[in-house]
Amino acid sequence: MQLTLLASLAVLCSAAFAAPPVVRDRSLVGVVVDVEDVLNNATVNVLTKRDDGLVDVAVDVENVLNNATVNVLTKRDDGLVDVAVDVENVLNNATVNVLTKRDDSLVDVAVDVENVLNNATVNVLTKRDDGLVDVAVDVENVLNNATVNVLTKRDDGLVDVDIDVEDVLNDLTANVLTKRDDVDV
Repeated sequence: MQLTLLASLAVLCSAAFAAPPVVRDRSLVGVVVDVEDVLNNATVNVLTKRDDGLVDVAVDVENVLNNATVNVLTKRDDGLVDVAVDVENVLNNATVNVLTKRDDSLVDVAVDVENVLNNATVNVLTKRDDGLVDVAVDVENVLNNATVNVLTKRDDGLVDVDIDVEDVLNDLTANVLTKRDDVDV
């Protein structure tokens, strides 16, 4: 009796372990990324070039200095829901790209870019082919020969979008909602 029970248990276990693994969705939920103190000719890529969805994402990038390039959630092909991005203190010939070159939709997104100085280029939600719902963009304190592009070169609709660009000084080029092919609500 015990031998039969043991044999049955062995067959059941081997059948369970021999089953093919379940194919998992590559989506990420509850992601927190904190990047600080990156110096001298650095390139920082945060969650870029991915093809899976993200839900409940917080990204904080601070203190990036001297010829830096910062790419946050760029070149992605899947949707994002409930995303907060904060980029602060990017100095000296910096390029900051946030949620650019994307092909899928965004829902409930907040982007805050502050204290970008000296020959900086800031691109937020540019070169996109998809819709945006409930988006807030705040760009503040961009100084000295800056170029700021927010929601430019887009091909799809916007719903409930709030853009605030403040304190951008000295030889500024600011493009907001330019070069678009869609109708906005």
